[in-house]
Parts: sequence; structure tokens; C-alpha cells
Amino acid sequence: MGCSNSLIENGVFSPYYASDDYYTTRAPRTIIGCKADGTICLLTMDGRNVKYNYYGTNQEEINAILQELEITDAYLLDGGGSSTFFVRENNKFIVKNQPSDGAQRSVSNGFLIVSKIDQSI
Repeated sequence: MGCSNSLIENGVFSPYYASDDYYTTRAPRTIIGCKADGTICLLTMDGRNVKYNYYGTNQEEINAILQELEITDAYLLDGGGSSTFFVRENNKFIVKNQPSDGAQRSVSNGFLIVSKIDQSI
């Protein structure tokens, strides 16, 4: 898995550089995080898609979202056109977001969660 950087560790936000375009530009993002109780959170933010009013998030907005969700540890994964979120419904995989490339992008890896507890998911 590609991981850009740590966003927050043990409740302490990582510094970012307000003069760096990567941190100030709104873009599609993919984040994996963990709450203090061990709950794992996956976040996908759509962006670069004005047709749907999806503009993405910058670092300041990401920090606010993580704080609101009470996430104590989080990492920024590959974003942009690679940010795609899908679920299995009725034995089909359904894309739940609007990838900024207009369709799913071919990527070399992904993150898959399999639930054996609740088969309705």
C-alpha cells in the first residue's frame, strides 16, 4: 500500500506546510484511521468533480474531519483519481463515490475489508 504520511499520531496532528501546494490544494483523498477504542475508519473524499460539487479536501479540512470523528491515528493513502470506494451489494461490487478520472482507475494495489459478522454488508 502506498502511504504518503502520518496525519495524526496518538491524537497529535502532524505539522504541515501552509506554503506547500500539496497541503493547501483541495483534492480527492483516501485516509485510513483508528479511534482510541480501536475502531478502524476508512475515508474517501471525492474531488475535482464540479458536476457533483465535489472539490476534495486540503490538509486543514482533513484535520477538522479527523478531529470531528475523534480519530487518534491516521495515514494519508494514495488519492486523486485512485480514490475509489466500493462495497459488495447482492454479490456485485458497486462504486459508491465519483472517481475524479470519471471512472475507476487501474491501480496496482488496494485495501479490502472482508466482514464475516454481518453478511448484509
